[in-house]
Amino acid sequence: MLPVHRVGVLFAIGMILHNVPEGAVTVLGTVHEMRLGIVVAVGMLLHNLPEGIPVALLIYATTRRRSEALRWTWFNALSEPAGGLPAAATMGSFLTEGFIAGTLAVVAGIMVGMSVRELVPAARLMRRPVATAGGLAMGAVAMGASVRLLA
Repeated sequence: MLPVHRVGVLFAIGMILHNVPEGAVTVLGTVHEMRLGIVVAVGMLLHNLPEGIPVALLIYATTRRRSEALRWTWFNALSEPAGGLPAAATMGSFLTEGFIAGTLAVVAGIMVGMSVRELVPAARLMRRPVATAGGLAMGAVAMGASVRLLA
């Protein structure tokens, strides 16, 4: 497996693990209060849109197969509702704010670790420092804007 393809697959798997608790939080927020659920869902939508782009680009860049890029993007996209509904149904009785906060922090740690260990080094290998720095800045702005919507 080519290094960039490996990064794409690892990123997709990381995003799937990241999206499952997000789905649970969205469903539970909606059950708790409709307005909260809508705000959370809109925030999740805005920050999930840019998440699918690197998955598709990395897989397509290494395989040149749209079907493969689409398959991994669909896995990523469907992981939130597919994981969220069963998680909310089975864990609803003990999902406290502390449990949700801890779960989201674990997922955040996974994403930060993957970004530092895999994504940034892969971008640096392409020897495009302006594009790498610009991409990091754009990603931070996109995530910051979506988080502001949740506030």
